[in-house]
Amino acid sequence: MESQNQMSAGKKKHDTRLIRVGLFCIASIVVFYFGANFLKGIDVFKKKTYYYAVFDDLDGLTVGSPVVLHGFKIGKITGISIFDTRPVKLCTEIFVTENMSIPVDSKVVVSSGDLLGGKLLTLEMGQSLVFLHGGDTLVAGEATGEMTDMMDNVGNLVLKLDSVVSGINKVFYADGGLDNFSHALARLDTTMYNVQGIMKDNRPQINKLVNDITLFAHSLHEITPDLKHAISNIEQITDTVAQFELGKVLNDMQYSMNSLSSLLHKMEHGDGNVGKLLNEDKLYTNLETTTAELNMLLKDLRENPKRYVHFSLFGKREKVEKH
Repeated sequence: MESQNQMSAGKKKHDTRLIRVGLFCIASIVVFYFGANFLKGIDVFKKKTYYYAVFDDLDGLTVGSPVVLHGFKIGKITGISIFDTRPVKLCTEIFVTENMSIPVDSKVVVSSGDLLGGKLLTLEMGQSLVFLHGGDTLVAGEATGEMTDMMDNVGNLVLKLDSVVSGINKVFYADGGLDNFSHALARLDTTMYNVQGIMKDNRPQINKLVNDITLFAHSLHEITPDLKHAISNIEQITDTVAQFELGKVLNDMQYSMNSLSSLLHKMEHGDGNVGKLLNEDKLYTNLETTTAELNMLLKDLRENPKRYVHFSLFGKREKVEKH
């Protein structure tokens, strides 16, 4: 009886071990499944939607390449297979992890993902109001985008850089270029040595020149306030001249010049008394004659005042003798 009990207890213990091992294996499989999908970037709890696209050339696109929409990752490539051989057609399986509706006129294009040449699939949304369902086929477009253009530019830059390097190699290694460069460096070294010698021989003069420059800078610093004052005065004078009604003065001067010109014109053509005096000889002659007679009258008045003045302090008028 006791032996039977021992056998029953051993069997239960054995069964318990088997159950534990089974549970451990199941847990390991679950952990491995979730871990593998996590490492692949697949969320097993999200809705899984698959689409397909057929390409003539994948241009380096591989399984695991991301699928992006405006730079945001919405899925990945989960499978690539040969769809046809005449001509060659390659079918890609696109796993979309985001819950989104894709218009039927949307398309996917292969584009460059980085400067190292990585490829990705870019989804370009259409405008249709009819949407695709899981398992439908997307239109495959040609590779476009800024990254592709940038890669082309980088390629051209690399080619130009290679040409520059080739040119430098030709300069240095063809026709004694490296020897010429060595000679140039040697001459440069000699020149620097000579310059050092000149500076060493003329150190006192150089020190004096530096001191003079320092003194000049110090003097300039001291007279800076005076210079600022002078500049301020010049600015004030400039402002005064700018505010002065120069146009009015010029107009007045022009008016005066016109009046003077008109007056001279009249005098030149004999208009007015002054013009007649300047241009008519008769008037001048009469004036000269009148002036001469007036001088003679004044002279006679001085010499014979009694002929013109007849009065006496005593009120008695003398008789003039008749001849």
